[in-house]
Amino acid sequence: MDGYLAPVDLVGRLPVSALEAWIEEHRLSRWEMCEVLHEVERTQTWQSSVAPFTRYERPIVLEIGCHVGGSLAVWRECLNPRLLIGVQDTEELTVEEAERIGAERVIGRSQDSQTYESVISLLEENSVDFLYVDGDHTYEAVRDDWEMYSPLVRRGGIAVLHDAVLEGNHTVEVHELWPEIRRDHRTKLLHDGTVPSTGAGVVFL
Repeated sequence: MDGYLAPVDLVGRLPVSALEAWIEEHRLSRWEMCEVLHEVERTQTWQSSVAPFTRYERPIVLEIGCHVGGSLAVWRECLNPRLLIGVQDTEELTVEEAERIGAERVIGRSQDSQTYESVISLLEENSVDFLYVDGDHTYEAVRDDWEMYSPLVRRGGIAVLHDAVLEGNHTVEVHELWPEIRRDHRTKLLHDGTVPSTGAGVVFL
């Protein structure tokens, strides 16, 4: 029966400790984060033909720019991925915290080939189900992250770009890339205007 679970009601499960902590520290609302989680859940869930349960396939999750590991803890607690990889260009995500979360830690600039090769090695020829891009937010960097890592996502998987609506900050230019991505993919922009939020762009691959 391993791998067969009833549908996960993420909203019904709130509050979740890691999720609550992350929401307090970031400009993304509870609704937006739950929508991200629901989209991942939908891509990983289907009705089993051999058992009266909905099958939930534990995803492979790759995060670019995991900082100290707060969002990695959310993915672990809410999605229970079979492989969780966090890329960070500083030592802010400690070995101990990565082990506590159950994440593979890759330290290096995400746009560097050595960092990319480390991710490829950890994937062991598997595809990513959920890519979360939250690293360097300048246009060139986020474009490079998109071009390098989105091809690793399987057909039917999703990618999410954090801070997709924030403007007026020269260090955050995700909004400049977003129209280019929208031209070629089905997308969904999550932005809760009732709270201070920088939004998230969901891309269906």
